This record gives sequence, C-alpha cells and structure tokens, in this order.
Amino acid sequence: MLRLEARARAGEPVREIDASRHRNFMRRLAEEDVVVAYDPHSAAGFRLVPRLPDDDDIVRRPRVGLTAKRRAD
Repeated sequence: MLRLEARARAGEPVREIDASRHRNFMRRLAEEDVVVAYDPHSAAGFRLVPRLPDDDDIVRRPRVGLTAKRRAD
C-alpha cells in the first residue's frame, strides 16, 4: 500500500483495482485512527499503530537514536 501511496502522490497512473485497494486502505487508516510504523521485529517490517498527536502523515516518522548500533556508512 505504501508503494501505491507513493505513486498516487507522484501523480503516476494506477490501475483501477489498485486505486480501489488504496482507497480502502486509506479509509481504514482514517477510521481506525492509525498510522504505519516501521517494526523490524514484525514479519512484514511494518505495522499499524495508534496515531499520535505529532503524526503528520500516514507513516510515522522514525525517532532519532532508535538503536545503539553504529551506521555502516
């Protein structure tokens, strides 16, 4: 769904079946008042979490300093 959202934001064409799935997903986010958050421990890598006051998009911005590991670069 995040890829469909990116395509929609970029104004790229989306098949009608995908557009329908995207509308349903966006409706679910709004109705359940949730956002997508990165979760390295989940099988999919992402999960839906309750929206917080500072969430300003459908994807939660990662917090700085999530890990003590050093970056590879």
